[in-house]
Amino acid sequence: MRFLVPLIAAALPALSPLLAQESESADSATLESPTNALPVGLPVKLDISRRLLKNFLSDETALSPYANGTEAPDDFVGAFSLGSPKARFVPIWDPVSCRLVGVLDIKAPDSPYLLLAEGPIPTSKASGASGEPDYFGMRLDGGRPEFLFTHGGITVAEMIWLEDDGEIMKQRFSFRKPKGDIRLIFPAAWTNRITPSVGTFTDNVLTVPVESAAEVTLLYRLTADGAPLTDRKEP
Repeated sequence: MRFLVPLIAAALPALSPLLAQESESADSATLESPTNALPVGLPVKLDISRRLLKNFLSDETALSPYANGTEAPDDFVGAFSLGSPKARFVPIWDPVSCRLVGVLDIKAPDSPYLLLAEGPIPTSKASGASGEPDYFGMRLDGGRPEFLFTHGGITVAEMIWLEDDGEIMKQRFSFRKPKGDIRLIFPAAWTNRITPSVGTFTDNVLTVPVESAAEVTLLYRLTADGAPLTDRKEP
């Protein structure tokens, strides 16, 4: 596995935000976390930038959107880096594959990526999903980025932010008028860090009944070795 460290660590203090801060944005202490079922931490004010990064993925399925007929996959062109001078961890979301491709640990002595995307994108098992996802924009909500894409017959808004000095990452999936149960799939190596706001995990697949599927939030404990999942089922 190759780990190529983008020059994010040195550049974080000087990063220029992708977009000007919204005029109505308040300090991080006044930002309200958009979740109810999970613990609410103090949000980190993010610097959001788009970057050209060397492709650091190694999983064949996760690399498939970047295949170009050669041995070397396409690099990340315009990936969103969600950093902060106060935070150790940097989530990276890429619009080509419409997914969180990794979480960089800028203090790691060896492998710099705490989380690396593997397998299909999370929404690939959702009711109505088919084919390849299609990104159509990003918007800010209270200083947090929300990535918008379609995946077959479903429309998805995926928000990512950090809390508690960057030790906690949250990821929220919002689905417009879901017509069936939502199943989200994650890399198996991630699941011991995830606590969902709703639904039941079986292995690395989270199933959310249709009546609760409009909004699903995941809490990731980035600094812990792992956190127990709620309502886990053994196969």
